[in-house]
Amino acid sequence: MKYLILLITFFFINTKIIIEKPYSFFETNSMDNIFLVKDYTITQYTYQGKKIQTYSKSEYGNITSVDASNPFRILLFYKDFNKLVFLDNKLAEISEHISLDELGITEANVICSSATGGFWLFNTNTFQLEKYNSKLNLLQSGTKMQGIIDRAETPDFLSETGNYIYLGFRNKGVYLYDFYGTFIKFIPVNYKSTIKVINNYIFYNSDSLYRYNTKSFETRTIDVNYSETNSFSIEKNLIFIGDNKTIRVFNDK
Repeated sequence: MKYLILLITFFFINTKIIIEKPYSFFETNSMDNIFLVKDYTITQYTYQGKKIQTYSKSEYGNITSVDASNPFRILLFYKDFNKLVFLDNKLAEISEHISLDELGITEANVICSSATGGFWLFNTNTFQLEKYNSKLNLLQSGTKMQGIIDRAETPDFLSETGNYIYLGFRNKGVYLYDFYGTFIKFIPVNYKSTIKVINNYIFYNSDSLYRYNTKSFETRTIDVNYSETNSFSIEKNLIFIGDNKTIRVFNDK
């Protein structure tokens, strides 16, 4: 199967800086929200750069990742302390924190929310995807990946989008699973640091920004003012580019 890079670009105009504030990383969602993370603090902004509210809890260490795909159930992962916290759309805790240690999970590098209300994680002890419901019961144990993924490799991306689960390894690619955690195939999108899945498209960064079509297997470049050190996110017709000090937004309309 061939993977094509087409010399077709998407042009984005109307560029402006909307946030100027140091941060560790950022996430967005489709409900007009930008989430800036600095160490153990997460701050919510609008797409226009208006600050809304902040959540901070230092006793769990720094925030490792944020899944804001469900705006009413935002997932924070604290890897150093192996804990999860769910927040509502006001950044208030929905329930007590979840200790993965109490579930017998000592090695989980990536976690994401599920549309069913639970969460997925990649257990590097069992070397498989595992899905838990809101009552912390194990619902699914996916394909064991020994012999498929090198144990020395560490995933840094996990997302449930539609009926698929995407497990990413930077500088390598993405492993695609069905909704039951069964491995389907490997997708060689060699991303540098950031990846975003929307419908049938995988957006990723390398020397530029690219859009990979999981149906046609075509890769297209996205023409924005971008550096390899930048991170990004995409929502609707907007591209957000960050450099840990500012966030710029590109609008194609």
